[in-house]
Amino acid sequence: MKKITIISLLCILFLGFLLRRHNYLTWPREGSTFDEYAWTWLGMNILQKGKPVSWSPHPQYKLRTHYVSEKGTPYWLVEPYLEHPPLFGLIVGSYALFSGAKDMRTVDISHIRGLALILGISSILMVFLLAREMYGDEIGLVSSFLYAIIPTVVVGSRIVQNENFFIPGFLLVLYAMVKYIKVKRTRYFYGSAIVAGLLTLAKVPWWSAAIGGSFLLFYHRMYARVIQYICLVAGIFSLYFLWGYLWDWEVFINLWRFQLHRYDITFDGVFSLFTNPMLVDRSFLDGWLYAGWFAFFILLSNTKRHAVIIFGLLSYFAIYIFGIPNEPGHGWYRYPFYPFLAIALAVVFIDALKYRSLFLFFSSTVIGLSLFQNTWEPFFGFSYGAYRLFLILCGLTGISYFFHHKAFRKIELASIIFVFLLIFILNIWTILGYNEQ
Repeated sequence: MKKITIISLLCILFLGFLLRRHNYLTWPREGSTFDEYAWTWLGMNILQKGKPVSWSPHPQYKLRTHYVSEKGTPYWLVEPYLEHPPLFGLIVGSYALFSGAKDMRTVDISHIRGLALILGISSILMVFLLAREMYGDEIGLVSSFLYAIIPTVVVGSRIVQNENFFIPGFLLVLYAMVKYIKVKRTRYFYGSAIVAGLLTLAKVPWWSAAIGGSFLLFYHRMYARVIQYICLVAGIFSLYFLWGYLWDWEVFINLWRFQLHRYDITFDGVFSLFTNPMLVDRSFLDGWLYAGWFAFFILLSNTKRHAVIIFGLLSYFAIYIFGIPNEPGHGWYRYPFYPFLAIALAVVFIDALKYRSLFLFFSSTVIGLSLFQNTWEPFFGFSYGAYRLFLILCGLTGISYFFHHKAFRKIELASIIFVFLLIFILNIWTILGYNEQ
């Protein structure tokens, strides 16, 4: 790796860390998801008491105890807690104890959100490694830079949620699989399978990582490897059934039946990705995501070049539409899409700069207008002048598509630089000014 690439990556990681650390104990607010405590309590109780205990509202549990936290929040504590596998809980619980929490009553959000920062930076790094392996240093850096600054990603990665643990693991599975397909070294194959299997012990839907790895093997006609891969992952996943059998098989099976039918699956669930933008439990308009989806649709025209991005996103999309769409106030279910959208944006951005394309006009308009709404409007109110001037500047980013004279190309390049510099400033403003008041 070139020295300039390493320095650039370190700068991106540092920027991503600063943005994520800003107000990370404040926004998203404590209580935006009480899952942060559910995972922590699960792990702490396994480590300290030798049994899985956490909070859950589900009636399938036989032993339920009313519990009121130190801050006056009521919960139903259940045991044995079996609705999710224990791996992520063990990781969060270990981190909380290492950070100074003595037990579940004394644990505070300050004891656990540091782990979210670590996972967030790990995700930026894995976005770079995967994109670099597929497309080279340039797109690897642009992809990681975008993932480091997209407001929904930045703020969302501050919470201790299983999805934020899944993302770097999922990208690692795909990275190892890409390496295996390229160099045929079995350590990458088994590494990908083992990580994919361990992810299923954090949450059942994380089978999507194994599906993504299998898709890539199948696409490259390694059919025997597909079977071997699935068997390895399934073997690791079977430990969850052993866990359920050892604690309470009846509760375990009843929870499985409940989980398979609990979600608000509707025909408009897919469209909610675009019509109801969510950050954690609140709506948040982020044009980066709309531009990212548009870029992903562009990549679909060349499956051979973009197979990893396409199969990676579609493997999670398959799980999403089958089991977890449109759950009210559960914006984190969408987080695993975002690394692929960032990479897709980077690819299409670079192509648009090299070849005349209207994508820069489209993306700058969508991204810029959402950022203006999140920054300018709350501070200064809506301005017809600012709105229309920005649209004119965005229009100039695509002027050479219609007029091929060199002078127009110079105007276009100057407009692109100015517009995206403005977008960067508004983007940082959006993140630093984010609040839920």
